[in-house]
Amino acid sequence: MNNGMMTDINYDRAAQIAAELLTESQKMIETFDSLKSYFSEINNGSGIFDGTAASEVRAKFDSFASTFHVFNEAVESYAKYIQTASENYQKVDKASQNAVSGL
Repeated sequence: MNNGMMTDINYDRAAQIAAELLTESQKMIETFDSLKSYFSEINNGSGIFDGTAASEVRAKFDSFASTFHVFNEAVESYAKYIQTASENYQKVDKASQNAVSGL
């Protein structure tokens, strides 16, 4: 029974997952930078979107923006951890197989 859990992860798949996380992290940064550009136009006197509602939207975005990099760093750190753990386990696995075959 699988229960929705991934049970057949090998070293190559772990490396692929890590690479995908890093790619998605970069996409998040690019999207965030685009949003920052758009939000810089809100309630700055440009006339694009001014007023109380604009101030509230801007405040919510600024709150999100203040924590975005912490979240993004966590994603990147987790991806790097998966990659490093996979590489280390693969080395240990290979050394164990070599040791057993040498008996």
